[in-house]
Amino acid sequence: MKEIALSCLALAAAAAVPAGAQESVKWGPGLGFSVPGSDFKAALTGYVQEDFRSYRDFEFDEAQQVDQLNPTRETRRTRLGTELQWKLLSLDVQTDLADDKEHLKNAYGELKFSPAFRVRGGKFKLPFSAEFLTSAAKTDFIERSMATNRLGTDRDWGGMVWGEIHRRVLYQAGVFRGDSRSNDPVTNVSISAKTTVAGRLVFTPVEGLDVGGSFTTADVEALPQVANSDTAPKARGFEGKGPSGYRFSVRHYVQGHRLRLGAEATWTSGPVGMKAEYIQAREQRLGQSARCQVAGGGFTCDDLPDVTGRGWTVSGTWLLTGDKKRRTIEPEHPMPRGVGAIELAVRYEQLRFDDDGPDTGFEGAGARSSNIRPAGDRSFTGGVSWWPTKWTRFMGDVSVERYLDPVLAPVPNRRGSYVTLAGRLQVGLP
Repeated sequence: MKEIALSCLALAAAAAVPAGAQESVKWGPGLGFSVPGSDFKAALTGYVQEDFRSYRDFEFDEAQQVDQLNPTRETRRTRLGTELQWKLLSLDVQTDLADDKEHLKNAYGELKFSPAFRVRGGKFKLPFSAEFLTSAAKTDFIERSMATNRLGTDRDWGGMVWGEIHRRVLYQAGVFRGDSRSNDPVTNVSISAKTTVAGRLVFTPVEGLDVGGSFTTADVEALPQVANSDTAPKARGFEGKGPSGYRFSVRHYVQGHRLRLGAEATWTSGPVGMKAEYIQAREQRLGQSARCQVAGGGFTCDDLPDVTGRGWTVSGTWLLTGDKKRRTIEPEHPMPRGVGAIELAVRYEQLRFDDDGPDTGFEGAGARSSNIRPAGDRSFTGGVSWWPTKWTRFMGDVSVERYLDPVLAPVPNRRGSYVTLAGRLQVGLP
């Protein structure tokens, strides 16, 4: 799929450059070029991330660590993409050679009728959560927040209209085939909902301050039992994992409506930035009880209370070198003329799961528990980033986790603290 898409883009680029106009091609910036007088631009984009991790206080043997924690070393992302622009039309294709399950990340076209009205179609990120919509190469921390990672959306195929009105209002609204094309990394089972409607609205009352909200709504279907098989189908609900990758809340069997609501705020001033997000998610569990009856030649099972997940995060950053806090950090004094840009970052966050039913009966942590045992994780992360140049970045994070329920903690009967050390080397194309 990705090879076909890239070939089509190459053909489009060749067709868009008028015959004999190659001599007037203007190269740059980076690995891009434009053709003066034709409104045509093209660029090759990409980056590589190599991650390293070390764990403290997680008393697992080597076999358990492989199953329950993130890898100690991995090539996290190897992104390569092409961006084309011609008059009103822009095209974007991005692949990830390090993702062996879902190579194709972006593949969409967009028509820009005006800054206030654009139409996009293809595969791209659903408009939900400011942190998720920030490129993984530009996030403040190595891992996105627990709320964004575990309750948020992913990419999928669909269409969207969006625009900015007088630089004060940003709107995004779309319909998608589902809410995630990525499968569970362990079971390789799709956790996506069906047709999903998503929207996001952000206001900028004063320069440097953005306040907004977003939502998604869809139905999710439980996987059917395989005929003549004693193996239960895999659950498709949300799961709880912290920055370490330790799972403190299992996926539940869900069937029915899936709803997400989000709120966000971002403030920047000079070298300082502050961010906050809140995400609430709810999934129905119609007919997902283990208590079933024979009816009409088949089985009908009782409904269970909805699963609820709630997460919040607050963070702050400070560029010690005095560079201005932007979406893309460009050192004012890159090496070798200077030291580059250095940023300190701190984050405090929580993710919690429960159900909306009465707190009666046995509290269970299983995938079909009627009264779900409340499970949660609080984490504090401190980090530092260094950009020697615009195209290179070194990151180091220290995360300290403390779990709500000591029974569900990595070491039974000890809530915390559990420390994860993480590092990243990132190199981008110029």
